[in-house]
Amino acid sequence: MRLRHLLVGVVLAAMVVVGAPAPASTAEVDPQAAESAFVARINALRASKGLGTLEVDGELTAIARRWAARMAAVGNISHNRNLQNEVTADWAKLGENVGMGPQIDKLHRAFVASPTHYKNLVDGDFTRVGVGVVVTADGTIFTAHQFERLASDNAVVVTTAAPSAPAHAVAVLDQLRHFDRPAA
Repeated sequence: MRLRHLLVGVVLAAMVVVGAPAPASTAEVDPQAAESAFVARINALRASKGLGTLEVDGELTAIARRWAARMAAVGNISHNRNLQNEVTADWAKLGENVGMGPQIDKLHRAFVASPTHYKNLVDGDFTRVGVGVVVTADGTIFTAHQFERLASDNAVVVTTAAPSAPAHAVAVLDQLRHFDRPAA
């Protein structure tokens, strides 16, 4: 029996602690435009490391949007512990980044500065991504980024060094979890 691995970087806190105030209203940040902006930044980072771009996946995007909405509803970030059961595609590897903060650029920089988040961003195994964004009434952006490699994908593993995190940029507690599930 073949086992599949689920890699989820469990980050208990990933909040930007410096920066400009949040926008005055949600009208200033369009969630779909923010999702596209995150994908563009992720793919630009990957390209700068010689990695292929991630294809936006509809199923992952729907899952990410639901999870971002759940986090916004409770006012805090957490990882989707049911991710491996929600993905119906024949996946071989999954990963997730979650965060909240006032601006897309600051959130992306915080993900890059965090070694566990960075590992997901530049993991050469991943070939697909889904990003969900919800903006609360006070302008706080909640985001979930789902990463995937299908069992049928031919991915090349590339190892890159993570940058050290600037002390003022993020407050992070990283813990790595692996989940195995039998192939169907």
